Amino acid sequence: MYLTTNNEVTPMNYKRKSNYELKEIGGETLLIPRGAETVDFNNVTVFNEAGALLLNAMNEATDVDSLAQILVEKYNIQPDEAKADTEAYVQKMLDAGIIEAV
Repeated sequence: MYLTTNNEVTPMNYKRKSNYELKEIGGETLLIPRGAETVDFNNVTVFNEAGALLLNAMNEATDVDSLAQILVEKYNIQPDEAKADTEAYVQKMLDAGIIEAV
């Protein structure tokens, strides 16, 4: 999750696409599409606490290391575990088109 240019490795930043909104309804955190995305969106996505925490952090552009640190601080897990989990989560969100590299 790094960009290599001119032999320099730079962490990629990720941001939630503006056409998605997180809403807490009935104790659940739901991802709600807005605008044109509603046409192609077949279901509402429910996030657990950690997923919602990371997606909220991506309201602004942020990198995997910063996101992993959020998990370390919130859940007191090992940095390597947090980074691996975060990388997998970011890839899933990229594949789903919910976030984008910026």
